[in-house]
Amino acid sequence: MKRLQKYTGFAVALFVAAFVFVPVTNAQTVPKFVSLGDSFSSGNGADIVPGQAVGNTSVYDPATNNATNQCLRSSKSYAPLLATEKGYALTQVACSGATTDNILSVGQFNEAPQISAVTPDTQLVTLTIGGNDVGFVPLVACVVTTSCTTSSPEIVNTYAQLNTLPQKITNVLNAIKANAPNAQIRIAGYPQIVPTTNSNAVGCQPWLAKSEQTLANTIEQQLNGILQTAATQAGSTVKYIDPFASTSPFMQRDLVGLTRDACSLSAARAINGIRADFMPANFHPNILGHRAYQQLFSASI
Repeated sequence: MKRLQKYTGFAVALFVAAFVFVPVTNAQTVPKFVSLGDSFSSGNGADIVPGQAVGNTSVYDPATNNATNQCLRSSKSYAPLLATEKGYALTQVACSGATTDNILSVGQFNEAPQISAVTPDTQLVTLTIGGNDVGFVPLVACVVTTSCTTSSPEIVNTYAQLNTLPQKITNVLNAIKANAPNAQIRIAGYPQIVPTTNSNAVGCQPWLAKSEQTLANTIEQQLNGILQTAATQAGSTVKYIDPFASTSPFMQRDLVGLTRDACSLSAARAINGIRADFMPANFHPNILGHRAYQQLFSASI
């Protein structure tokens, strides 16, 4: 009997030792999330609350808000918000002014091309891109400062660039898939900047003509259409995020029926109007706009 107790005690000791010292091999790692793209992802104006003065510029990573680097990566942009919500490890390389070339081959401000941040262990990639390829900044300047028409040089250039954009977007998506074969890829369109022609644009008067409203929306719809088509053709791991969808928070009106675009006077508008106190924020999503993007991306994951 004593011998049986002795061996039983020895077996228990071995079991306990094994339980304590066997290494954990199935521990889950924090998913890697990479944010690529332009200022709509980096977060120009992401801290601005409608109707209030510019917020605290400390929301921008100091390394991207100085004399030699103006990527303007904000902690208030959708990517950090989404990473916190989902518990992902974020690598944010989106940069103000980025084009498809800046993702694939030519880094900005002495940084590496953005694609270098996408590695085989990446599980989620989000991006907004294409606006700078087709001349977003000169297009806005044309609308704001002149009587912009389809024959204006800025608009002629935009339409020419729209013709070459589909292949550029496809190249970006293919490069992401090649670098991170297991990643989910989410490419978002651009939200409505100015209202449609039959909607009130009082916040943009007197510089925005009805014809310019139509022109701006036509171009934006074409741009977003290119992004959506490229995403659809890229395979099951790629999805298009549609800010113009009927259920999109960008398209919901406030309690008194006002829109959320840059021309709206609503305290709930999602897009900044003209900001003399912080020009890079002009016509970009504000704090509510980035929360809207966060909601759209989150629902797609």
